[in-house]
Amino acid sequence: MDKETLRMQFLSGIITEGEYKEKLEENENNDFIKSEMERLISKVSNNSEIPEEEKMERIDNIKFVVYDFLDPETRGGKRPPIGFKFDDKWWSSVKSLDPITYQDALSELLSAARGE
Repeated sequence: MDKETLRMQFLSGIITEGEYKEKLEENENNDFIKSEMERLISKVSNNSEIPEEEKMERIDNIKFVVYDFLDPETRGGKRPPIGFKFDDKWWSSVKSLDPITYQDALSELLSAARGE
């Protein structure tokens, strides 16, 4: 959910100030995961020392981590379908992560980018 919608819900009394702040933090966490995913994919793609086949595997694993942790339709261990797009609609529907799971997701993203 975007910041404007959250603010409107808060101002109209649909959510409390505490809920508003919590949802803002969740959005910031998901935005950071999105930017990390994009950064790591770019870093792997542009690394000439990694063989092409390994690049594709690492990129697929980075996408898997994000999809596995955040997709509202999966219960874990599921890869994104072929041709899946991480578009704005998907990002606005993702699950929020508690702080520990958020840290786990970031750690797994880094491991996937390193090819571990």
